[in-house]
Amino acid sequence: MATVQQLSKQLTERPSEPESSDFQIRTYGGPEDIGPWLELRSAAFARQRVGVRQWTPADFEAEFLGRWWWQPERMWLAESGPENSPQKQVVGAVMLAMRGEGEQARPVVHWLMVHPGWRRRGIARALTTQLEARAWDLGFRQVWLETHAQWSEAAAFYESLCYVARS
Repeated sequence: MATVQQLSKQLTERPSEPESSDFQIRTYGGPEDIGPWLELRSAAFARQRVGVRQWTPADFEAEFLGRWWWQPERMWLAESGPENSPQKQVVGAVMLAMRGEGEQARPVVHWLMVHPGWRRRGIARALTTQLEARAWDLGFRQVWLETHAQWSEAAAFYESLCYVARS
């Protein structure tokens, strides 16, 4: 069984949203984004040893659309190429989930992923910054996340963004 590592980050100011000419970030646009998101998920987790099975559109609906906290403006997709490029590909994604309700609610980094061919280009950092800025705008000053301890690259990435382990 995989060990889950819990991390969090204190936000002391609103993060500045980075710009890039290699990719653009936008919010979830509707059902037409489900297929590209599922393809990205398959590619991003293809080499992970921790059991990540293939998903269907029904899985996507259950994980996101069927949740009380789901809001399309809290899911970001990174697309390759300049803004008006006709051949765009979804190369990264992240979702701002909420755990708990009411005053107990807390923002959580959910399903941060980048296509293997597009890693180390600042996409994960830009998506995380977008999520943190939205959390700040919603009045939150701390963000949480979970990752598998076996995913050492992911843990190192989060630590580089000042996320620290929580017990």
